[in-house]
Order: sequence, then structure tokens, then C-alpha cells
Amino acid sequence: MTRMFAAVFAALLVIACSVAPNDTEQAGFDLDNFMDKQKAWATQGFAGYSFVQKYTQINYPPDNYCANVTIKNNAIYDIENLGMENLYLDPNYPQHHEKLKSDYDEYIEGRVNSFGTISGIYEWLLSWHEGAAANLGKRQKLHFKISYNSEYHYPEYVEFCVYTYGHAGNNSWSAALGQAPTILELSDFHTLP
Repeated sequence: MTRMFAAVFAALLVIACSVAPNDTEQAGFDLDNFMDKQKAWATQGFAGYSFVQKYTQINYPPDNYCANVTIKNNAIYDIENLGMENLYLDPNYPQHHEKLKSDYDEYIEGRVNSFGTISGIYEWLLSWHEGAAANLGKRQKLHFKISYNSEYHYPEYVEFCVYTYGHAGNNSWSAALGQAPTILELSDFHTLP
């Protein structure tokens, strides 16, 4: 009976250990395709254009924004906040509303400037991916989903984060605290004279 118990215990241990991944994993990023699209974008030589940039932080809605970005001479020329729906304005304190709106506009301006032009967005994404991939720990995987505009070759939709196995106290993949999926969407692209 003891031998049978030991054999069953050993079999269950092997099965349990094989369910959880032991190594890091990267999925959803095709570096060759990324570089081809980046080159195709750069080859077009656009120095002036506008686009809408939507940033969504799944686990922290106050960071979300939507902005129209205008590029002239390969530099950000204008950033227009397209909505305040993510900003909570307490009706009991109307005296603070203007300051909160101003702070939110500054946040959006800083975030958009951190990405920069579409060429800058390509560089930012590659840097993020390389940094995240280099720092993956055991039982982690990198999630990076990207689609491109077929006409102009800019990244239209990017979803990225680091998932950790068993992070939420169970045997499944979940985003690490502060690393829930982030989504960056670019749309309404127009060239400028």
C-alpha cells in the first residue's frame, strides 16, 4: 500500500509540475515583420501628418486618453485632448476643476511626447519589447499583439504586457500588478502639405 501511495504521489507531483511553465515565454511579436513595417513607414518620408492616438491602461482608467497629434517637420507640433471622460471632477469641489483639467492636459502632453512621432512610436515599442524580454522571470510570458495599417504601415493596434503564472493566487496566467494589458491605437491618419 505504501508503494502504491508513493507511486501515485510521484505521478501527481510530475503532473502538477508539468502544468506550470518553468521557463520564460515570448509570444505574438514577429521582429522581422516589425522591422519590415518600420522600414516601409520610414521609406514614405512623411514629415507632416496627423493621427489620433488612443492610450488605454486596462487596470488604471485615469491614465487613459485620446488625443489628436499633429506632426510638422518630423516633430510634434500640436496635441489636442479629445475627451475628459477619464477625468473625475468631483461636483462638491468645482473650484478644483480647472486645475484638474490642466493637470490632465499636461499628463496627456507628456505621455504623447514620450511616444513622439510614428517613427518614435516604432522605436518606443521596440525598446519596450527588448527591455521586457530581457527582464522576463521564471513563470512569466510576454504578451505583444500588433497590427499594422495596410496602406501607410504604421502600427494601428498594439496590446502589450507581462503575464505571470500563478500571480493571482491560482494556477493560471494573469497580468502582474501594474502590468495589466496596455493598448495603444493609432487611427484617422492624414498627411499634411
